[in-house]
Amino acid sequence: YSIIEQITPQKTLLISPPPINQVLLSARKKALPNSNFVTIKNLEKYVRVTHNIAYSTNCHFLDLWSLMLENSNYAMFFKTKDGVHLNDQGYKFLTQVLSKKILSII
Repeated sequence: YSIIEQITPQKTLLISPPPINQVLLSARKKALPNSNFVTIKNLEKYVRVTHNIAYSTNCHFLDLWSLMLENSNYAMFFKTKDGVHLNDQGYKFLTQVLSKKILSII
């Protein structure tokens, strides 16, 4: 965690990854079986680790994962081609929640 110590926890904001569209990703896995794709389980672990690091270092944390999942149609935030990368609507959502979080910090 030395980077957090160097920057200081008060100036550090960790952001969880967003969820993924599992349906689209599963279809891509079938089409490209030899490719290495991320899984929901691995992302969930990463979210927990990120949260734990933020908590243990007393730095700020934006739980993008949970914020997106609060929307029952969270798939609308992702490109329909892959279900992993944010589309314009996803980046707009990220900008809104990130701006709100930064304003709450400063």
